[in-house]
Amino acid sequence: MRMNRKAVTDLPIKLLIISVILSVSLPIIADSLDTGISGMDRSQMDSESQRIAGAAASSYYSTEGDGKYLEISIPEGCYLVLGGDGADSYGIHMYRGSEEISTYWMEKPMIPFVGTTVLEGSGMIRISADTSGIRVGTV
Repeated sequence: MRMNRKAVTDLPIKLLIISVILSVSLPIIADSLDTGISGMDRSQMDSESQRIAGAAASSYYSTEGDGKYLEISIPEGCYLVLGGDGADSYGIHMYRGSEEISTYWMEKPMIPFVGTTVLEGSGMIRISADTSGIRVGTV
């Protein structure tokens, strides 16, 4: 590129146009990246919730006192809240940070969680169920 008077005067205009394009496109790119990560976290937590519900149903329909062991893996920055008060005792609430992103409801069998259990990270849990409800504990 030859540096002449026209090239020197055009350079600030080109830099201004490039900075405007970047300032407009960077928030869009960052938002789509965050949405993608949030979607992956939700998908993984949905899968874990279904596995927990499946183990609870299996434990409920098997011999009383028979517990199921399940290895879980919750994405970083996310956690599951099993149970709660009233109707919440039938749900597995999925959180990313402080925001509740979804709830998985126990339907078959429709039995509540006993107490409230918070699960985060990776580890082994024990699930047992009887006519009074589902009990979940970490191992």
